[in-house]
Amino acid sequence: MKLSLPQHIQLIVVNEAFQVVSVQGNVAPLIDSGLLEMLVESADGGAIAPIETPTDGAVDHATDHLAPTAPGLSPEQLAAQLLGLEIYELFPELFGIDEILVEVAAGDRPEFNIKGIGRVTADGSPIYFDIHITAHPSPTAEHYLIFFLEDVTDRMSLEQVLVQATNEKHLLIRNLEETKQQIDQIISAMSEMLFLVSEAGLIRMVNPATRHLLGYEAEELIGQPMSAILVRRDAPSAPESGHLLVAEEGEAVCQTKTGAILVIAFSRSRLTNTLMGQLGRADMAQDFLYVGRDVTEEKRRQRYQSVQHLITRIISESNIATQALSAVVRALCQEFDWQLGEFWLIDRTDVGSGNPSAHCIDHWLSPVLEISHDWKPVRCLRLNEDHSFLSQVWQATKAKWQQNLPNQAVPAGTLEIQNLNFKTGFGFPIKTGDQVLGILLFFKQASQLVSPDLLNLGESLGSQLGQYVERRKAEEALLLEQEKSERLLLNILPETIAHCLKRNARTIAEQFAAVTVLFADIVGFTEIASNLSAIELVELLNEIFSEFDQLTEIHGLEKIKTIGDSYMVVAGLPTPRADHAQAIANMALDMQLVMSRFNDRQKRDFQIRIGIHSGSVVAGVIGLKKFIYDLWGDTVNTASRMESHGIPGRIQTSAATYALLKTSYQFEHRGLVHIKGKGDMDTYFLLGHMP
Repeated sequence: MKLSLPQHIQLIVVNEAFQVVSVQGNVAPLIDSGLLEMLVESADGGAIAPIETPTDGAVDHATDHLAPTAPGLSPEQLAAQLLGLEIYELFPELFGIDEILVEVAAGDRPEFNIKGIGRVTADGSPIYFDIHITAHPSPTAEHYLIFFLEDVTDRMSLEQVLVQATNEKHLLIRNLEETKQQIDQIISAMSEMLFLVSEAGLIRMVNPATRHLLGYEAEELIGQPMSAILVRRDAPSAPESGHLLVAEEGEAVCQTKTGAILVIAFSRSRLTNTLMGQLGRADMAQDFLYVGRDVTEEKRRQRYQSVQHLITRIISESNIATQALSAVVRALCQEFDWQLGEFWLIDRTDVGSGNPSAHCIDHWLSPVLEISHDWKPVRCLRLNEDHSFLSQVWQATKAKWQQNLPNQAVPAGTLEIQNLNFKTGFGFPIKTGDQVLGILLFFKQASQLVSPDLLNLGESLGSQLGQYVERRKAEEALLLEQEKSERLLLNILPETIAHCLKRNARTIAEQFAAVTVLFADIVGFTEIASNLSAIELVELLNEIFSEFDQLTEIHGLEKIKTIGDSYMVVAGLPTPRADHAQAIANMALDMQLVMSRFNDRQKRDFQIRIGIHSGSVVAGVIGLKKFIYDLWGDTVNTASRMESHGIPGRIQTSAATYALLKTSYQFEHRGLVHIKGKGDMDTYFLLGHMP
């Protein structure tokens, strides 16, 4: 039977043994290249007998449409050579699908397809084909399969072209996106301000530096005229266009969202229609690109030099220090637009007390402030009890700047002053060496960004005024006498144990009624020490005890001492605490975890023995040299016996400690243990927290 097939489809029929029994069309380019070479070599050049069809006419072996495709073999000869070969030899891709082919031949599966098989022709050109397998109808019991071989080279080539075009399109889009990202990154990384402004003077785009400097979000600026951020223009402008500058560069005074004033040096570039067209905005006649640099500090720096000369003249012409400092406060307020200035002196007679006081000597108020004429500032403050800006400068001992001040930040403030809502504060100490003699403070209602140059000026003026005050020390004789009296009083009245030790050598001790003491000992320390060098031993002990020290900080305990491989710690002193037993119990459990981690890390098998007891102790310092804070009493001895009579790896507690912990921790009752010097004592092993 001969089928009428399109030229791009070839046909092969196989029997149920998968042997070729018929070939129709030119299959040379499609079969395995190795097989084709073998068939060409074996060809003898003779004629090939016609292929006989089965007597039942089930299969047609006609090969009329085959064209020569291999040297020495015509399509008919090649077809004859293929007869009897297994289909796998022609198409190795079919190996492993025997069961599928059987199902198709038996009619259990309608068909089977293999897509996109590739070959290379003799001239190196690629060829692609699909195999469609279906059962061959036969009136006999024998099953046949038809293999339709469809040339899909053109389709595959078209798909490849489409894929390549798609990939190139995606690559182009990605390159465009990367370029846009790079441009956006450059704009975002610029430290200068950047505005894109339309011909009508409306803001079209701003960069992050602009938003950060002016304090606006992009949505608040875009669509607004440039005049919205201007205070005045120092360069000629064109009001009818609403633009910032007419010249290519110039300075403009801008205002931030919070009201701060900035001087900006701008340069302007014109973006032409051609550039706009490239950006997809061909409808715009032109845009303007403004790049601005904040030169506010440069302008201020010029002012600072003149202020320095002014202050020098004031103090050189004044004979009284307090009058000179009052004049300095007034001059600085007027020069830098501060609305409130204050001059504070530190009471040096109680500086050593830890809570010195400060006195407001003078102040200056701007005439524009609405405040009653009889307003009086607070005159004296304790620096460590006050949370105002004055205390902050005192603690910093250097010039300080603060924005968004809370109402209580003005130290001389009454309710009337607080209602003025000062937002910015600046202050610097008057110093001689490391000693703070006084503090000058300044406040304004506007929020102003920190000025490093003004801070530097404050530091310089603070040192200059400090030296001046020292030269006028004679005018402060009364204050110095008061300082001597205060110091004498401080020598008489004790504050801490340290102060007591400085004044005399008497024994200092204190009774604590409720504490818990812990002793820990590394088991077998003597044997361990004999197998290690001294340096290795110290390093190991240091590693273990350093972790124990960290635990004392975590649990708020007081480490007393270490003796050899013994560690002593206590809870409940010098500050009493109700949970002293719980704190020590947690410490003991954590110490076991530390030892476990240490052994894993160091590949060792160290064990610690821990003993705990609760009771009263005496704590204090004795002796004249090498002072040490130590404990005494029966509680200490019992805790030590709990450790020495304990079991390696266990935490042994007395009945007193067990009574304090039994509701929150798990214990194992050990029973009566004979304790040296104490007799039989009922003891317990601490196991852990209650579940």
